[in-house]
Amino acid sequence: MPNDQTYFQQFNSGFTGNSPAKASDMLTQLLNTVGGNRAMGDLRPMYLWSSAGWEGQGAFAETDRYMGFLKMAYNLGVQSTVSGYFCGYLYYGGIDPACPKVIPEARDLAAMGASPSPWLQSVMVHSHVHALFSHLEGYLKEGEILTDGRQHAYDIDTSVPLLELAVENEVTDMNAGVWNWRLEVPTARVIARKLKNESRFLITAWANTGEDRMVNVTVPGLGRVAVNARKSGAVYLGTLISGQPQLTLVDQNGMNPTARLSTVQP
Repeated sequence: MPNDQTYFQQFNSGFTGNSPAKASDMLTQLLNTVGGNRAMGDLRPMYLWSSAGWEGQGAFAETDRYMGFLKMAYNLGVQSTVSGYFCGYLYYGGIDPACPKVIPEARDLAAMGASPSPWLQSVMVHSHVHALFSHLEGYLKEGEILTDGRQHAYDIDTSVPLLELAVENEVTDMNAGVWNWRLEVPTARVIARKLKNESRFLITAWANTGEDRMVNVTVPGLGRVAVNARKSGAVYLGTLISGQPQLTLVDQNGMNPTARLSTVQP
């Protein structure tokens, strides 16, 4: 399977932001990877190595925002992930300061239970999102990612499509450092896919910045819809009824996305 890796604020700007010349957030980078694979004809699902950060380096993602990021990643075609801390605590004979102290003390079960490390929360987020999308696998295997015709900002001279949809009034201008360029950096994100032979859609919405809020987006083949861009992400199933778009929110509890799942599936 194709592989990619993305770790919070490691060679990226986290969930938003830019490098001197382009957006450099985790989702934008992942969109480039998936778009590049597809442009070369590789439509296989992906395996993603991912982490919410390293405590010892002072950067650890908000747990709910990381949940939202992974929901977006799965809708792009990520089929499975590994959640790891990715640091060796034996570091030139000592302890790597990037590792949580709980790792070399793992034998002390009392300490583990009394002071859980955020790396365990990251593992749980991966588990929740994988469980959710195991119920939606048909959309991943038999669906096509939708695009509104834009090319990815990293590849404007090639044929790499931007595999996300423009959310109305959800961009901010950022100055691109020494280049003095103006960049449009999205403040809410939507990814959608459609079943190949049916007018049924899988839509994910995410507030990569700010609080939960309703946003508007036009989904090709479905129409203009309002979705809740949550920090923890929101997953919708969409269809047309009498020519009008109808949405069903799958993960009513954003942080426990499989709770009551059977009652909301169409």
